[in-house]
Amino acid sequence: MAGRAHRGAGGLTAGSRPTRWRSTDLSAVDALALERVAVGAWVPDEAVEVDGWLWRASEGFTGRGNSALALAAPSNADDLDQRLATVGAWYRERDLPPWVAVPLPVLAGLHDDLADRGWTMHHGGRVLVRDLVELVSRPDAAPVTITVEPDEDWLSRYHDRGGVLPDVGRRMLTRGDRVGLASVRDGGEVVAIGRGALTDGWLGVNAVETVPSHRRRGLAGDVLTALADWARSHGATAGFLQVDLSNEAARRLYERAGFVEHHTYHYLAAPSSGVAR
Repeated sequence: MAGRAHRGAGGLTAGSRPTRWRSTDLSAVDALALERVAVGAWVPDEAVEVDGWLWRASEGFTGRGNSALALAAPSNADDLDQRLATVGAWYRERDLPPWVAVPLPVLAGLHDDLADRGWTMHHGGRVLVRDLVELVSRPDAAPVTITVEPDEDWLSRYHDRGGVLPDVGRRMLTRGDRVGLASVRDGGEVVAIGRGALTDGWLGVNAVETVPSHRRRGLAGDVLTALADWARSHGATAGFLQVDLSNEAARRLYERAGFVEHHTYHYLAAPSSGVAR
């Protein structure tokens, strides 16, 4: 199999870039094209594209950074078996469990083929989208500051599945074509954060968090609208979010902000691959 390697933020691509989508086209955006866009918003330490799959590794930090993103279905069973063997070896060389990220429903057949081979779902997510044209601040919105580098106060509010942020996480937070890190302060204390990354005319949002004592005050929504305003100033017209399937609170928050589900994805783990983040 012929491959193309990339490392870090140095021009990472996932094949040919899609055209910029107008906001009126969101319902027709191809799921695989949007998955390619999303790679530019959360760039792994290491990536290799092989026959339409993007193998990503980032020291185990996040599923998006450590899974083989399937962007095409193999032509036959032998091709799939060979591909899975190669993927497995690549991840085990890096002391990572082999995972394949499968967008659904577009690659439902591949999902079934993996399940038939003993691959099991570890967890999954949903992709939500909306245009940015009418995502505007409420009249009494809290002031939001957007910077390109996180300070220690910002970093102290970011948690990956409740854990302490490792060095690889710090690298990935600031990696991309253009990144904005939003924060809301109350009395000098950072009480809400969010991250936006611009890629191919899209705003990708993640890391939206509010400290428990300041929840239910609309601060997360203020962060979203501030990032949307920042993104529009740089030419973005649409936004997307990737939310864990189990995170109902986040889904409700984003749906209140006008985001709608576009597609889902599952991370399938190789047989006996063990438990990982």
